[in-house]
Amino acid sequence: MCVDYCELSSQRRRLERHRDQRPRSLTDPRHRRPIRCISEPLPGGTEVAFVADSELKLDPACGGAVRTLAVSVDCCPRWTADGFLYFSGTGVGIRRIQPDRPGSPAETVTRQADGGYAHADTRVLPGGTAGVFTVLTDMVGSSLRIDGIRLETGKRIVVLDAAVSPHVTSTGHLLYGNREGQILAEPLDLAGLEIRGPPSLVADGAYDIPRVAGDRL
Repeated sequence: MCVDYCELSSQRRRLERHRDQRPRSLTDPRHRRPIRCISEPLPGGTEVAFVADSELKLDPACGGAVRTLAVSVDCCPRWTADGFLYFSGTGVGIRRIQPDRPGSPAETVTRQADGGYAHADTRVLPGGTAGVFTVLTDMVGSSLRIDGIRLETGKRIVVLDAAVSPHVTSTGHLLYGNREGQILAEPLDLAGLEIRGPPSLVADGAYDIPRVAGDRL
């Protein structure tokens, strides 16, 4: 499979259509494997990560062989500007790997034993020293929240309850979804990982919370 982020064929449009449909999967025509959770390209590059058969794979997109980076992977590959690829490990928590260092092991970032049934959808904040992620407290996602983490120490902070799928904007706002189908924004203190203001409604009826752990968040 070649995910064409160089716009050399219609493959990119095909994949993007699948990203917006449920179930969020398609099939690798060479291996007949379900493909889930396609990442955005590596910042400044064209490499795309995806999950297939519980394996994290890397597609050079503009030519080259697909590589397997890690096994026992659940979902949510996310690149950071420093070249790390974050993902959710099955029954483990959040892990990260540097694909440009072949053979390097994946590092554990969060552990489910420290709280939460599943951790997913990591977003590293500007500066690269902290991040935010979704915590599902049980298998059916009956309780959700967004936690923050200091990447150097592993210290976790509860940022916001009843919230999911964090995104941090260039203005320092935390975007997230809730059970009412709303997308909201609140100012976030990036240093203290604390909310600093009331929520503002961005969109109503535009968000669908995952119903079970393992869905793409």
